[in-house]
Amino acid sequence: MTTPNKKPQRFLGIPGFARRVGLSPGTIASYARKGLLPEPDAITDDGEGGNQTRGWTPATIDYWATHRLGQGRRTDLRRPRTP
Repeated sequence: MTTPNKKPQRFLGIPGFARRVGLSPGTIASYARKGLLPEPDAITDDGEGGNQTRGWTPATIDYWATHRLGQGRRTDLRRPRTP
């Protein structure tokens, strides 16, 4: 049963997260495994303790994208200059 006049909240999973920030779903999944994503706004599961689906609001994703660490050019890959 739904509450009258109440819209369901929209959550994005890994593929939607990836599209929103312009990265591949594999990269976002890797970030999730490494703990580099924000805490999900919602978690659904199958009731058996098995499959879980995480979801984020567009606002959470946008905040993460503008405040995440490590944006920009990698400086650790430059070759040292030789005199």
